[in-house]
Amino acid sequence: MSADLESLARAAADWMRGRRPGVEAEVFLSRDEDRALVRRDGRRESAETSVSFGAGVRVVDAEGRAGFASAGGADAAALRGLWERAVEQLPHAGADPGRTLPAPSPEAGDAALAASLWDATIGERPWDELEARAAQAEAAAAADPRVRVLRAEISESRGETAIASTRGVFARERGSSAAVSVTAAADDGAQTQVGEGY
Repeated sequence: MSADLESLARAAADWMRGRRPGVEAEVFLSRDEDRALVRRDGRRESAETSVSFGAGVRVVDAEGRAGFASAGGADAAALRGLWERAVEQLPHAGADPGRTLPAPSPEAGDAALAASLWDATIGERPWDELEARAAQAEAAAAADPRVRVLRAEISESRGETAIASTRGVFARERGSSAAVSVTAAADDGAQTQVGEGY
């Protein structure tokens, strides 16, 4: 978990706490980073990287009326603006006495599971290393002389989420994944078939 994402969520919840009597708030922040390298006909075709950031604020008042606002990116000032937009919705929402934000739970979270979802090397390896892995997958697919590799791709993704509320809830999660895929054509002289391995 990035310290900046965690501190931003906590600071926003602290600012919202007690801002308006009877209104509880919850902040949701997420950041995702993705990159992919594509090889076509044995050569690098493209290498792309993207980063996305999202934020949401949910508020619930004492009558159980709820408001929500979200944005594609956020800093402290933007989160305060989201809180204000969410609060503006409350007079127009239906009341539900059973609706509240969650309270902290001592049983929440599984540190072992959270640790198992994160690989620190994802997103950090040089592009040449990723390309070598894609070329290795191509070579494995082309071991049969009837097979011609059309396309190979290697992709990596990592993301993190932080949730903080005025009721004292704080939760976080991060995860990462990697994938390799190869698209190939097989020809036996009579027919050609195209398939993909992932």
